[in-house]
Amino acid sequence: MEPFLKTSPKLTVVLALFGWAAHAHAAEYEIAKGSRVQFLAKITGGSFVATCDQLKGKVSYDETASRIKAADVSARVNAIDTGLSLRNDHMRNKYLQEERYPAIHFHIENAPIPAAPGTKGTVEGTFTIKDKTQHKSIELTVERAKAPKHLSVHSVFPLNILDYGIPQPTMAIVSMEPVIEVTVDLILQPEP
Repeated sequence: MEPFLKTSPKLTVVLALFGWAAHAHAAEYEIAKGSRVQFLAKITGGSFVATCDQLKGKVSYDETASRIKAADVSARVNAIDTGLSLRNDHMRNKYLQEERYPAIHFHIENAPIPAAPGTKGTVEGTFTIKDKTQHKSIELTVERAKAPKHLSVHSVFPLNILDYGIPQPTMAIVSMEPVIEVTVDLILQPEP
Protein backbone atom coordinates (compact mmCIF):
# COMPACT_ATOMS: atom_id res chain seq x y z
CA MET A 1 0.00 0.00 0.00
CA GLU A 2 1.25 3.46 -0.80
CA PRO A 3 0.78 5.86 2.08
CA PHE A 4 -1.32 8.86 1.12
CA LEU A 5 0.77 11.38 2.92
CA LYS A 6 3.85 9.72 4.26
CA THR A 7 3.33 11.89 7.25
CA SER A 8 0.18 13.44 6.66
CA PRO A 9 -4.00 14.20 2.59
CA LYS A 10 -5.07 12.30 3.25
CA LEU A 11 -3.89 11.11 7.51
CA THR A 12 -3.47 12.00 11.04
CA VAL A 13 -7.22 12.45 11.00
CA VAL A 14 -7.71 8.76 10.35
CA LEU A 15 -5.68 7.91 13.40
CA ALA A 16 -7.74 10.11 15.63
CA LEU A 17 -10.90 8.30 14.70
CA PHE A 18 -9.75 5.23 16.51
CA GLY A 19 -9.24 7.02 19.78
CA TRP A 20 -12.71 6.25 21.01
CA ALA A 21 -13.37 2.90 19.33
CA ALA A 22 -14.64 0.29 21.75
CA HIS A 23 -11.79 -2.25 21.72
CA ALA A 24 -9.73 -3.38 24.69
CA HIS A 25 -6.63 -4.00 22.57
CA ALA A 26 -5.04 -2.56 19.46
CA ALA A 27 -7.65 -2.55 16.71
CA GLU A 28 -6.95 -2.36 12.99
CA TYR A 29 -9.00 -0.13 10.66
CA GLU A 30 -8.97 0.71 6.97
CA ILE A 31 -10.29 3.64 4.97
CA ALA A 32 -13.75 2.89 3.61
CA LYS A 33 -15.57 4.04 0.47
CA GLY A 34 -17.11 7.45 0.86
CA SER A 35 -13.88 8.98 2.18
CA ARG A 36 -12.51 12.00 0.33
CA VAL A 37 -10.07 14.88 0.41
CA GLN A 38 -10.77 18.29 -1.10
CA PHE A 39 -8.33 21.10 -1.85
CA LEU A 40 -9.69 24.65 -2.14
CA ALA A 41 -7.37 26.84 -4.22
CA LYS A 42 -7.77 30.59 -4.61
CA ILE A 43 -6.89 31.96 -8.02
CA THR A 44 -6.96 35.41 -9.59
CA GLY A 45 -10.62 36.37 -9.71
CA GLY A 46 -12.00 33.25 -8.04
CA SER A 47 -11.28 29.77 -6.74
CA PHE A 48 -11.65 26.09 -7.59
CA VAL A 49 -11.96 22.82 -5.66
CA ALA A 50 -9.98 19.68 -6.45
CA THR A 51 -11.38 16.41 -5.06
CA CYS A 52 -9.87 12.96 -4.54
CA ASP A 53 -11.96 10.00 -3.44
CA GLN A 54 -9.28 7.40 -4.17
CA LEU A 55 -7.87 7.09 -0.64
CA LYS A 56 -6.17 4.09 0.91
CA GLY A 57 -4.81 3.54 4.35
CA LYS A 58 -4.71 1.67 7.61
CA VAL A 59 -4.86 2.74 11.22
CA SER A 60 -3.81 0.79 14.30
CA TYR A 61 -5.39 2.12 17.49
CA ASP A 62 -4.65 1.15 21.10
CA GLU A 63 -7.79 2.06 23.02
CA THR A 64 -6.36 1.33 26.48
CA ALA A 65 -3.59 3.88 25.89
CA SER A 66 -5.77 6.30 23.82
CA ARG A 67 -3.08 6.27 21.17
CA ILE A 68 -2.81 5.68 17.50
CA LYS A 69 -0.01 3.18 17.24
CA ALA A 70 0.42 3.85 13.52
CA ALA A 71 -1.56 5.37 10.68
CA ASP A 72 -0.86 5.72 6.98
CA VAL A 73 -3.17 7.43 4.49
CA SER A 74 -2.51 7.98 0.80
CA ALA A 75 -4.29 9.79 -2.04
CA ARG A 76 -3.67 8.93 -5.69
CA VAL A 77 -2.49 11.99 -7.63
CA ASN A 78 -4.05 10.75 -10.88
CA ALA A 79 -7.46 10.60 -9.15
CA ILE A 80 -7.49 14.28 -8.13
CA ASP A 81 -10.15 16.07 -10.18
CA THR A 82 -10.41 19.86 -10.52
CA GLY A 83 -13.41 19.81 -12.86
CA LEU A 84 -11.43 20.86 -15.97
CA SER A 85 -9.35 18.43 -18.04
CA LEU A 86 -6.63 20.97 -18.97
CA ARG A 87 -6.26 22.04 -15.32
CA ASN A 88 -6.16 18.36 -14.27
CA ASP A 89 -3.37 17.72 -16.77
CA HIS A 90 -1.32 20.71 -15.55
CA MET A 91 -1.83 19.84 -11.89
CA ARG A 92 -1.11 16.12 -12.21
CA ASN A 93 1.79 16.31 -14.65
CA LYS A 94 3.45 19.73 -14.43
CA TYR A 95 3.03 20.51 -10.73
CA LEU A 96 2.63 17.17 -8.91
CA GLN A 97 4.57 15.03 -11.46
CA GLU A 98 2.30 12.03 -10.92
CA GLU A 99 4.42 9.60 -12.97
CA ARG A 100 7.34 10.15 -10.60
CA TYR A 101 5.31 10.79 -7.41
CA PRO A 102 2.02 8.85 -7.76
CA ALA A 103 0.62 9.53 -4.28
CA ILE A 104 0.43 12.08 -1.48
CA HIS A 105 1.06 10.51 1.93
CA PHE A 106 0.21 11.17 5.55
CA HIS A 107 1.75 9.21 8.44
CA ILE A 108 1.28 9.18 12.21
CA GLU A 109 3.03 7.14 14.87
CA ASN A 110 2.37 6.82 18.58
CA ALA A 111 0.03 9.83 18.76
CA PRO A 112 -2.46 10.53 21.55
CA ILE A 113 -5.97 11.23 20.27
CA PRO A 114 -9.27 12.52 21.65
CA ALA A 115 -11.09 9.75 23.49
CA ALA A 116 -14.67 11.07 23.36
CA PRO A 117 -16.84 11.12 20.22
CA GLY A 118 -17.30 14.62 18.80
CA THR A 119 -14.27 15.98 20.63
CA LYS A 120 -11.85 18.18 18.71
CA GLY A 121 -8.22 17.34 19.15
CA THR A 122 -4.85 17.96 17.56
CA VAL A 123 -2.66 15.20 16.17
CA GLU A 124 0.91 15.40 14.93
CA GLY A 125 2.04 13.71 11.75
CA THR A 126 3.96 14.09 8.53
CA PHE A 127 2.83 14.88 5.00
CA THR A 128 4.90 13.78 2.02
CA ILE A 129 4.31 15.33 -1.37
CA LYS A 130 6.86 14.87 -4.20
CA ASP A 131 9.28 13.17 -1.74
CA LYS A 132 9.32 16.29 0.46
CA THR A 133 8.21 15.54 4.02
CA GLN A 134 6.94 18.20 6.42
CA HIS A 135 5.76 17.90 10.02
CA LYS A 136 2.16 19.08 10.46
CA SER A 137 -0.26 19.53 13.38
CA ILE A 138 -3.88 18.92 12.39
CA GLU A 139 -7.05 19.63 14.33
CA LEU A 140 -9.78 17.07 13.80
CA THR A 141 -13.16 15.90 15.02
CA VAL A 142 -14.05 12.24 15.45
CA GLU A 143 -17.65 11.01 15.34
CA ARG A 144 -19.45 7.70 15.18
CA ALA A 145 -20.32 6.80 11.60
CA LYS A 146 -23.76 5.51 10.52
CA ALA A 147 -22.46 1.98 9.97
CA PRO A 148 -21.82 -0.12 13.11
CA LYS A 149 -18.23 -0.05 14.44
CA HIS A 150 -17.25 2.60 11.87
CA LEU A 151 -15.75 5.99 12.66
CA SER A 152 -15.77 9.25 10.75
CA VAL A 153 -13.09 11.92 10.91
CA HIS A 154 -13.31 15.53 9.75
CA SER A 155 -10.48 18.04 9.49
CA VAL A 156 -9.84 21.37 7.76
CA PHE A 157 -6.33 22.84 7.65
CA PRO A 158 -4.08 25.07 5.51
CA LEU A 159 -1.22 23.66 3.43
CA ASN A 160 1.47 25.69 1.67
CA ILE A 161 2.42 24.00 -1.62
CA LEU A 162 5.77 25.84 -1.69
CA ASP A 163 6.85 23.77 1.36
CA TYR A 164 6.74 20.69 -0.90
CA GLY A 165 8.70 22.04 -3.86
CA ILE A 166 5.60 22.77 -5.92
CA PRO A 167 6.02 26.04 -7.83
CA GLN A 168 3.22 28.59 -7.61
CA PRO A 169 0.90 27.79 -10.54
CA THR A 170 0.43 30.55 -13.09
CA MET A 171 -1.11 30.68 -16.54
CA ALA A 172 -1.26 33.90 -18.56
CA ILE A 173 -2.64 36.49 -16.11
CA VAL A 174 -4.09 33.95 -13.66
CA SER A 175 -2.08 32.76 -10.66
CA MET A 176 -2.92 30.51 -7.72
CA GLU A 177 -2.19 31.42 -4.11
CA PRO A 178 0.35 28.98 -2.61
CA VAL A 179 -1.66 28.31 0.56
CA ILE A 180 -4.60 25.98 -0.07
CA GLU A 181 -7.33 24.80 2.30
CA VAL A 182 -7.49 21.02 2.74
CA THR A 183 -10.71 19.33 3.92
CA VAL A 184 -10.53 15.67 4.90
CA ASP A 185 -13.57 13.46 5.50
CA LEU A 186 -12.68 9.88 6.31
CA ILE A 187 -14.75 6.84 7.12
CA LEU A 188 -12.89 4.10 8.97
CA GLN A 189 -14.07 0.53 9.08
CA PRO A 190 -12.68 -2.45 11.00
CA GLU A 191 -10.37 -4.61 8.92
CA PRO A 192 -12.01 -7.88 7.87
